[in-house]
Amino acid sequence: MQEESYTVHITASSKTRGALEKAIGRVGGFRVLAHGAAGPCDLSIIEVGDDPAVGLRAVGGLLASGEAGEVFLTSGRRDPEMLINAMRAGAREFFAQPIDEAEVEGALLKFKGRAGAGRGNGRGRHGPAPEKDGKVIALFGAKGGVGTTTVAVNLAASLCGLADGLSAVLVDLDLPLGEAPLFLGARPVFDWTEIGDDISRLDATYLKSILLRHASGLHLLCAPTAPLDGRAPSPEAVGGVLAHLRRMFDFIVIDGGRASFNAVSKTAMSAADTLLLVANPTLPCVVNMGRLIDAFQSLGCPGGDSIGIVFNRHDRDAGISLAQAEQTLRKKVSWLIPNDYKTAISAINNGQPLCAVARTSELHARIDRMAAEIAGRKGEKEARKGFLFGLLSNAKTGDRKAGTWS
Repeated sequence: MQEESYTVHITASSKTRGALEKAIGRVGGFRVLAHGAAGPCDLSIIEVGDDPAVGLRAVGGLLASGEAGEVFLTSGRRDPEMLINAMRAGAREFFAQPIDEAEVEGALLKFKGRAGAGRGNGRGRHGPAPEKDGKVIALFGAKGGVGTTTVAVNLAASLCGLADGLSAVLVDLDLPLGEAPLFLGARPVFDWTEIGDDISRLDATYLKSILLRHASGLHLLCAPTAPLDGRAPSPEAVGGVLAHLRRMFDFIVIDGGRASFNAVSKTAMSAADTLLLVANPTLPCVVNMGRLIDAFQSLGCPGGDSIGIVFNRHDRDAGISLAQAEQTLRKKVSWLIPNDYKTAISAINNGQPLCAVARTSELHARIDRMAAEIAGRKGEKEARKGFLFGLLSNAKTGDRKAGTWS
């Protein structure tokens, strides 16, 4: 069966048009209309010049008249007000210049998904997407330097890649200077300081305009790249943002950095459906983790099965055995992430998640498996090698009896 072809009208300079056409050609399933062609189209891509008002009026006119099913914008300008106004005018996507062709390809694939879903539910090609009921997963480190950001970034990327149509956003709350953008090779334009204390302006449109979109499809709300100067987000702002993100994404992953109990962190903890405590298998980490679990429960945060323990950088020569750790914590360790420094640091230095540069590694397989279990899609990953439950099964008759873990 031949794939349906969607029509695209491009209003842009020759240089911008050329970059857009390359991306469109690689995706397939689109037919670019000739320059100057008139008539309706499925998608219109407009380059906004020195006078943004002209481009914004075009967006509203095309959508109101039905001449275009959706509108994407591109511009060399990236000031916050223009982005916000573009989204409010109805633009579905915004591409900064120079054009990132991988970003365009990702947006086109999402367009095709929306168009296909529209045909199947009677809304037409471009009906509005229903609100989501996203799951909030908050990660905190038992102490500094245990790899919380590594686990958070790659867990979010794996959740985003579990199945077509699933979406994830990574919220960097490792204040004041979170490192998540570095792990994704991203240069933030906006961050938490754009929100500040003015929660009256919070809506999905505004949030979408300040989120950074990675080529993998993962979105990111960045921590500031400079000292906050008293502009840290308020607990009310954090709570409001998380409430909006729940309606926009399937998964909201919070990188909380080293666990603390300031007002912002407590807001994130209370909002979480799942709390993941990240530690290395050392005595100080295990002792700290035990204290954190007690503190979480005293604060009324999710308890019981809602708290998961992640041992990161685990190997045969771990400072404390799994049996000893679980005895101290009076709780099972949920996931083990192997100690593979070479693979982890290579991904970080390349500014890419493991799914992009080390997909065949055991490190990625374990985090991918963890994502599937958290998302309730365990059965879809059963064939993968090296996942935790296989190790647990082997350990019941092997090394675990000797008080060690391998």
